[in-house]
Amino acid sequence: EFSSEKKERLEEKKGEEQRGLSGEAPSNVDVRRITSLMASSKKHRWFASQISHMFSVSRETAEYVYATPRAALTSPTLLIKEALKTVTREIARLDATALDRLQRALRLSGTKNGEGEGKMVRGDAPAANRSSSSPLLESRISSHAHSFLIKEIALERVRREEKKRASERALLEELVRSKYDRKEATCALELTRSASTGLLSSFRAENLLQASFARYRPKDLSAKFGCKDHPMDLVAKYQRHAFYTESTLRAIEYDAEHNIGPAEAGAKVAEIVARETHERWETSRKRRQLICKTLESEGMSQKLIQIMYEYEVD
Repeated sequence: EFSSEKKERLEEKKGEEQRGLSGEAPSNVDVRRITSLMASSKKHRWFASQISHMFSVSRETAEYVYATPRAALTSPTLLIKEALKTVTREIARLDATALDRLQRALRLSGTKNGEGEGKMVRGDAPAANRSSSSPLLESRISSHAHSFLIKEIALERVRREEKKRASERALLEELVRSKYDRKEATCALELTRSASTGLLSSFRAENLLQASFARYRPKDLSAKFGCKDHPMDLVAKYQRHAFYTESTLRAIEYDAEHNIGPAEAGAKVAEIVARETHERWETSRKRRQLICKTLESEGMSQKLIQIMYEYEVD
């Protein structure tokens, strides 16, 4: 059963179809009226798919009728566009290692086929040591698509680099807002850049700044380690092994006393801190066990004691 509104629309549709069969193109007024109905209808997508046929050959309607669900399913250009978006999304999902491997494979294949001579990416083997193109690659990705994929990989690298730079600027501004000097913060970020990922960390940089400059240290650390400044590049060597501000300062003091170098001093302090942390945890655990036994002797239910024990200890 159709509502009266739908019946009217079907009658209008039949009239438009008759005009189309007679060779009479729909006027702009007709197009505006129908597109207005499409916009106001709760089922405008269904309605749009019904009228897409009679307007598909009319150039006059091109500026009014937008791509409908039916057009999205039948238009070759839209289908290709969506397929290429899928390729772009899959490339964006690859991590740096997988992206490098794919790029090398495509470049090697292009070199073998006489394309891209002289082009090498970082990590490629010299030309004399290159193996032939992978048959598996050729069976999965046609050689005609290699140049397109190489361009997409290059665009993805640009996007990642832009995102990385934006993130680094945000980290610097975060430190500046925390009252750190911009020049010192920039230097600290670079000194604490991850060797494995190349990423910056405001947390690592903040720990380095506090260990290097007394004016940035919390009061308890200033009282414990004094107000002496240290060169940031030297402090960074200790921080690689003894990460937190207090551990870094302890490593500096330990090295000054034993003269064993930043690496060994940092490793030694990290070992000491781990042992101290474990001892504190054991002391706290034993104390909680004693409290639970005391509560049990006072008549507290076993179930409630177990809940408290698990919450406090685990």
